[in-house]
Order: sequence, then C-alpha cells, then structure tokens
Amino acid sequence: MSLFEQFSKDPIAYLDRTFNGADPVAISSDQFCVGDPLTARRVLSQAEDLYDDSADGAGFFSAQRFGRRSQQVALRTQARLIFRRHLDSNAGDALASAVAANIAASSEWPDAGNWFFVRFFRSVLLHDGSDPRLFALIDDIIKTSSLVSAGSRRASWRRRLLRLKRTWLVTGEISSRKKAPALAPRDLLDVIIAVAEADQPLEELVDILIAFALSISSTGFVLGWALYLLATEGDPGPSVPSDWIVLEALRLWPTPWMLGRFAKREHEVAGTHIDQGDVVIACPYLVNRHANYWPDAGKFVPERWANPESLRNPAFLTFGHGLHRCALADYATEILSHTVEVLRSRRFGIELKDTARPLGPLFYPPAFTLHWGRD
Repeated sequence: MSLFEQFSKDPIAYLDRTFNGADPVAISSDQFCVGDPLTARRVLSQAEDLYDDSADGAGFFSAQRFGRRSQQVALRTQARLIFRRHLDSNAGDALASAVAANIAASSEWPDAGNWFFVRFFRSVLLHDGSDPRLFALIDDIIKTSSLVSAGSRRASWRRRLLRLKRTWLVTGEISSRKKAPALAPRDLLDVIIAVAEADQPLEELVDILIAFALSISSTGFVLGWALYLLATEGDPGPSVPSDWIVLEALRLWPTPWMLGRFAKREHEVAGTHIDQGDVVIACPYLVNRHANYWPDAGKFVPERWANPESLRNPAFLTFGHGLHRCALADYATEILSHTVEVLRSRRFGIELKDTARPLGPLFYPPAFTLHWGRD
C-alpha cells in the first residue's frame, strides 16, 4: 500500500501514528505535512520566498483570490469595520434573540450552525436593499458547497448552472452599485467594489464575495465542535468562560487543518529534501496538539486558556500565520464565545446521531441533534 493510500484510509490516525514531533510526515512521494510549530510558521511566513502562496489552500487572502497585496490589506481593514459595526449593534439581548430566531429548540448539527452564521451575518454580506434574488443565491451556494455532504447533493451540471447564475446576478448588482456608489460601505460587496481596480475582472469580485459567504458559514463548524465537546466531555461550569471553551475547540479541531504550499525551488524543511513542485503542508491539527507545547495536548482542557501565555503559544495555528493569517480571527472568536454562552445559559443537550468524524478540506463535528431550553 502506497503512502498516500495509507494516509487516505484514515488521515488522522496516520498522522497521529507517524508524526514524531519534529520531522515532516510524508503523505505521498511529493506531499509533506509539517507539525513542528516553528517549522510550520516558517513555511507560512514566506520569509525566504520558497513557496507559491497563490495556490489552493494558501488561505483566504491569497493572490489567486483577490488581486494585489495592497488590495488585500485594504479589504481586510474595511471588512473589519463592517464586522465590528455589526457585532456592536447585535450584542447582548439582540444576539440572544438571534439565537432563538435562527436555532430551533431542536436542530440538526453541524448544518444548523452554518445556517445560524449565514443568517446572523446576512446584512454584512449584502445590505437589506440589495437585489432580493441575491439572498436566495447565497442560500443555494451554501446548500451546495458548505454543508456536510453538500457535494453529493447536486449534479455537476446543476453546479455549473449555479455558477453561471451567481456570475449573472452578482455582476449585475456590482454594475448597478458602480453607477450609484454609496457614500460609505454598507456591506462587504461595497467594500470589495471600493478596493477593486478599474480593470479588475468582475468575476474576481464575485469570487471574493462568495469566499466571504463560505468562510462565514464554516464558522458554524467551530460552534458545532464547541457544543459537541461541552456535551461529551462535560461543561466545566460557570467559572470557565465561554471564550476559553471556544479557544480549546479551535485548538483541538481547527477547521482548516491543512494549509498547503507549492515549492518554487529545491530546499530542505527540517532536514527533509523538497523538490520544486512538491507540496509542503503546515498542519494545524498536528501543530495544535504538539505535546512539547501543551500539557495533556490531546485532551479538552479549556482551563489552560486562563494563562495569558496560552494565546502566545506558537503551537496554535488555527488562524494561520503570516500574510494570510485570518483577518477576522478575533471577531470570529468573539461571536462564537457569545453564542456558546447563550446556549450554555439555556441548558442545551445533544443526542449523537453518528460517532464518525467527517473529514474533508474542513473538520466537521460528528452529526448530532441539539435541544435547548429544557429544564
């Protein structure tokens, strides 16, 4: 059996069994997983310009996805302002109301978490005055691309048709907004238009809006993991704040668990020879569970985050590192923590439907039914 066949059979078991704490793990003749925290950070930092970071898996703000670095910086900055404004206007009772309105007293997970964040950030993606057909389009894209097993739900010709529809509708909205620009950004699409260059293809602007939608939706997987861990490992009680629980869920089950880079030229990574064209993968799953950096690294111990030094631990790579580190990491942690707190206060419980751990480009929690509001 080849290395890749062994890896594909059970990737997590293979990595757990093979990683020795220092050396890259070969998962094929030309793909290598890096789990040492410092080595992984060097790979992602691009300090020596060894990798092509425009490739798939390079991160949200890769060159392939959105233009020049200056545009990415402007997009990060303005997107943060949009998210901050929304979070400030939906705190406290407003968030509790949003949870009650969008998470049923009995709901199916992890999909329910994805839908919650899509609904909660609806006006961040597209303000309420946008073409109504766009909201239905976003829902259709989420159903096709972001839910567990979504890929098997639609024939390839329907997916191609959906792509044509999204291009037609979103480019139409962009053209309309360009004719009558807003005085200040109302949503992420306004931000994308504002930082775009005059000759930038509209399809590229469509792609970045959809990437935002899918990233927002995938936040639901983290919420699902936090609730799953609380239910299966036990809630440590009110003395442990919900932000520690979220951080521990992010550490144990990082949603993007493989951050790949293509080698531009021959070099060595931790003594392993890398050829041009090989794929070097910084693996947050391995990094975040490194036994030399975390006591009881594989266990759910949210109390570890009481130590402020935990936030500076190099063995925490969930949000990436370097140029492509998640720009909204702190906001994501904030809204996740508040949502977990609301559900903890409502005495939720879960019924496991499947103990299998689905695995693809993202880590999904096992399927479960969540009940809240019960005494």
